[in-house]
Amino acid sequence: PALFKTEGESRFRRHFKALYPEFQKNLKKKIENPTRNEELLCMFICLGESVDGISEILSIEPGSVRMIRYRLRKKIGLDKNDSLEEWVKSLI
Repeated sequence: PALFKTEGESRFRRHFKALYPEFQKNLKKKIENPTRNEELLCMFICLGESVDGISEILSIEPGSVRMIRYRLRKKIGLDKNDSLEEWVKSLI
């Protein structure tokens, strides 16, 4: 069963914004026009979710989450040695 339907997503976004009011603004400063998946990935990374946890919440395969991570890393120019988690948490 999908844990994250349209109503769940909007509620999640409201609660996340209440916890981290500057996050979206800071993300958009770093990434021009982030996709929905990029935004959600960053939000879940910020909350400490694993690839498996994110895949379960979004009802997608772990490989799909890894692909979103890979494309995001490429888009923001992170090296293999750079931590995506640290980059995301710097936006809080």
